[in-house]
Amino acid sequence: MASVYFSNETETDMSEYEPVLTRVIEGSLALAEIGCNPEVSVLFTDNEAVRELNRRYRHIDNSTDVLSFPMYGSFRI
Repeated sequence: MASVYFSNETETDMSEYEPVLTRVIEGSLALAEIGCNPEVSVLFTDNEAVRELNRRYRHIDNSTDVLSFPMYGSFRI
């Protein structure tokens, strides 16, 4: 089973979404037949913070709905 962690940098209470997102993440990983116990971190933040992450790590000066970073592999900062 996956470990799912949530962080919220917004002023909006997002706790009601956490159980639903946990089920979606765990179900997706089950369908993908991941052979380990993965960890997934979800960060709720604002457009400016996403834009800064996008600019810093992807060299794209825009915000986006979702950013995903691998824990291991060829991703370079």
